[in-house]
Order: sequence, then C-alpha cells, then structure tokens
Amino acid sequence: MPGSVSGKSDFGKVCKYFGTVCFLLCSLAFTIFGFQNNAWVVISRPETNDEFQRGIRGRDCYKNNSLGSIECWDNEFKNGTEPIPPPFEHVNDVSTVFKIAYYVVLVILVLQVALAIYTLLFCISSKFFQLAEPFNYVMLGFMSVAVVLWIVLFVLLVPEVYKENILPDKFKNPEYNYSIGSGFWKFFCGGLIPFVAAIIIFFRKQLCNMFNCCGKDFELVANSN
Repeated sequence: MPGSVSGKSDFGKVCKYFGTVCFLLCSLAFTIFGFQNNAWVVISRPETNDEFQRGIRGRDCYKNNSLGSIECWDNEFKNGTEPIPPPFEHVNDVSTVFKIAYYVVLVILVLQVALAIYTLLFCISSKFFQLAEPFNYVMLGFMSVAVVLWIVLFVLLVPEVYKENILPDKFKNPEYNYSIGSGFWKFFCGGLIPFVAAIIIFFRKQLCNMFNCCGKDFELVANSN
C-alpha cells in the first residue's frame, strides 16, 4: 500500500482503493455485457410475440419469444443462416448516428480500462503512486470526458427510437413498438452509475478542491492520503 501513514488514515486508503476498484470492475462488467448484447434498439411485434434487435457492434437479430430462439447476422447483410421473417429482411442500413455511437462506445471502454489500470497501479506500487499523484487532475479530466461521452451516447441513440428509421416507410406498421433495449440500458446505467461512484471515491480530494466544498478537517485527512 502506497504511503507511510498508518492507523486510521491507512485504513481509509484501503477502503478508498478497494471501493474504487470494485465500482470500476462493476462498471466495466456492465459495459462489456451491454456491448455484447444486441438489444440496443428493438422493434417488437406484440401480435406475433417476436422482435427485431439492432446492436451497437454491427449485428442485427431476430428473436422469437414464443419459441425462445434468436437468429443474428451482420447488419451489412440481409440474410442470416435461417430465413428472416418479413419485413425484417428489408431493414435499412445502419444510420450514421449509430456508426458514430459505436466509436463513442469504444472510447468509453478504453477510458474505463485506463482508469482501472491507473487505480490498480496506485494500489500496488508506491513508486507509481509518487509519480502519478501530481497528475490526478489530468486523469480526472480524462474520466470526466468519459462521463460526457456517456451523455452524448444517450443523446445520440434515444432519438433513433422516435425516428423509427430502421424499416423503410412502406414496411412500417403502427402496431410495431420501437424501444431502447436492455443492451443499451446495461451499458448506460450499469456502466455510468458505478463509474461515477468510482470517480467520486478516488478523486474526492480533487473534486472538493475544484468546487471548494472541503472543510479544514477533511483537508487534513486528504493531505495525509
């Protein structure tokens, strides 16, 4: 454990780093599961109990809820290994917004991994702790960019549901329900909330200094850390 302060202060460090790592691993797990999940934008048909799913990583899927079966294919192609029920064989190509969102997702994942590595090195290497601590404000800036990108992702994808532009106009049906799928919510809520919690725990001192919300008692403890 970096530093030389013992007792209560050292216990505080252990809790700080352990809590940060746990929240980061939780965030990363949700974002990976969300990234792999193809249900980002969903078209459901209640009368036939099936749905079309468009994922962020270039995959479209047809899911038959009655049979519990799912068939996926690259969304650059219109045919999977099994026949695709109409009208889903006529879906439009991936929109430009969706393509941009894909790269936003990749940047978020990279920043998550970067903070996880940064935190782990803080925990296990006193030399890294001494070298990197002066750059905590820089790292906080990068992590703030990740939070902003999560918000950008929300702004990009939610309107895609209301545009209803996956199917061509002639195949649209008012009984079809467009919705944001579980894959997006796992990535957005499951990834963002623990990530923000990790930032608050790890960069508490920097955040308090920036917003002038630290009392003298906290400053003494923070400086000892």
